Amino acid sequence: MGTLLDANKGLLEMISPDLFSIGDYNQYLELLEDVASKLESYTHSENYVTSILERESYVSTVYDNGLAIPHPMEMKHSENLISVTLLPKGIIHQGKTVKLVFMLALKPNQVEVHQHISKKLYGLMQQASVVQELANCQNYQEFINLLRICL
Repeated sequence: MGTLLDANKGLLEMISPDLFSIGDYNQYLELLEDVASKLESYTHSENYVTSILERESYVSTVYDNGLAIPHPMEMKHSENLISVTLLPKGIIHQGKTVKLVFMLALKPNQVEVHQHISKKLYGLMQQASVVQELANCQNYQEFINLLRICL
């Protein structure tokens, strides 16, 4: 039990308040480019925007019930971070509504971390009402407090 709690705490700690936003976008790809650009600047990484958009061109990272989990082709950051964008109004991309975006930036060789994050977010995805409630949060602290309860 302690291991799971530690893992969830780690996931929550990866969500940087500096990379948290409440967005009002019309296009998913515009959101990806904007958020990836902020993450690229924040981490002083190179080609993150290009890698995010390339990955998205192969297979959409928009999943069910309003959740999107974009990530680059290769994980090569200096630290593990998750950027979160809430979209209370939602945007439509390829026939699916996007309400909540978790953009991943992970260190190399973090397969277990990526699997844990994916498993937790896929579980969250199964709860449409919770995704909606998270998307309607008014600030970072409210979001983190609710996410802590839901994980």
